[in-house]
Amino acid sequence: MFRFPKPCLLRTALTLCGLSIFGIALLASGKASASDAGGPYELSVYPPVPSLDPSPHYRFRVRQVESGEWAEPFAWFTKCPESNPENDASAYYSEFIGGWSQTYCNFEMGEGVFVEVEITRLDPDTGEPIDIHTATPHPRRKVRSWRVEDGKAYVIIDQPTLFAVDIDGQMDENLAPRSQVPGWGASAFPFTNENAIHTVTVFAKPFIKDKPDPNDPSVYLVEPGEIPDEDGDWTSRNPHSLKMARGGMSYCDPPSS
Repeated sequence: MFRFPKPCLLRTALTLCGLSIFGIALLASGKASASDAGGPYELSVYPPVPSLDPSPHYRFRVRQVESGEWAEPFAWFTKCPESNPENDASAYYSEFIGGWSQTYCNFEMGEGVFVEVEITRLDPDTGEPIDIHTATPHPRRKVRSWRVEDGKAYVIIDQPTLFAVDIDGQMDENLAPRSQVPGWGASAFPFTNENAIHTVTVFAKPFIKDKPDPNDPSVYLVEPGEIPDEDGDWTSRNPHSLKMARGGMSYCDPPSS
């Protein structure tokens, strides 16, 4: 049976739908309360992003194993345009995965630190939790264990890594849309709009050491919505020291090669 593509392929498809996936390293100075649990370089979670709504489909909590203190990483959200005649005419993927979404979080963790990730599924209309029945990480070799308990999914890792979690078999237990095989047009795959698939990915990053200090005169703090000036004293001392405030974005031209 032909299964849905792996989540990494889904992210590629979502990008082709015209989404802007924010691969932003949140270098804000404030950290959630679990950041310093047990000492430096173990687990660090940044505060929510101002003026940006979290995912309506999932939320996350993380903690060090055997620690009672949970922290809540921000649930980033990207979505493929809805399937409709206008979008389908210009965005190929919307005809087949219109309304599909990707919810993901990121945090920093140390090598060999056992970290537990909790995933809660939400009703997008009410924000209330919905019971999760099955959860399968991919690739499985990247995690130590996983389980579903009291309607929530839990995954334990002990190394910085990237993994996806298929919730309730949305990806693993359904056929993938294909457009070229006779009889396999969009009508054969009702997974669009209100029936769309909603995926989950976790970015557990290694610690970023020696973060730029916003109090250093050679560092320029970029606020949300701001495009930094091209010149200034900070550029002559360290032209690479741009620090993004929470919600800030960097603007750059893609490489020519």
